[in-house]
Amino acid sequence: MPRAIDKVDFEAELGVVIGRTARRVKAKDALDYVGGYTACNDLTAKIIPRPPESGSITVPLKAVDTFGPLGPTLIPVREVNPQNLTLLCRVNGVERQRFSTSDMVHTVAEVIEYITARITLNPGDVITTGTSLGIGIIQKPPVFLKEGDVMEVQIEGFPTLRNTIEWEKE
Repeated sequence: MPRAIDKVDFEAELGVVIGRTARRVKAKDALDYVGGYTACNDLTAKIIPRPPESGSITVPLKAVDTFGPLGPTLIPVREVNPQNLTLLCRVNGVERQRFSTSDMVHTVAEVIEYITARITLNPGDVITTGTSLGIGIIQKPPVFLKEGDVMEVQIEGFPTLRNTIEWEKE
């Protein structure tokens, strides 16, 4: 973690890897453009209070060096239904999140339609689909990742993505 960040939250997410160029795709055809699925460790900086920047605050929260590791495997589309997967997040072996992609506000197909109405997606691009309840900042008291914590993100039934939390040394 960069030293400028002092609070980091855990967020397990489904990564949707695009398999072929997708532009102006309708939801009914959207899954034909998916190359596979993977686990995403969508680390998020928690800046409290939020910065008074104009526009989106996504950059200081999400676009941080080392954030967003993916893997460790690419699950072929033919092996899973993206709306019937269970995602897990464990911190130091303690389960912090467990949720089904069936609870997503928007389906993977709807997300692809929405994005490709505006942006062309290319093979290898990755969409992360968001997370469910259980993130650390909503806990009472809030729980943030600490130096040495081991964070695991898993799509149930597939290999686990494991990352050790470490801040930059001077």
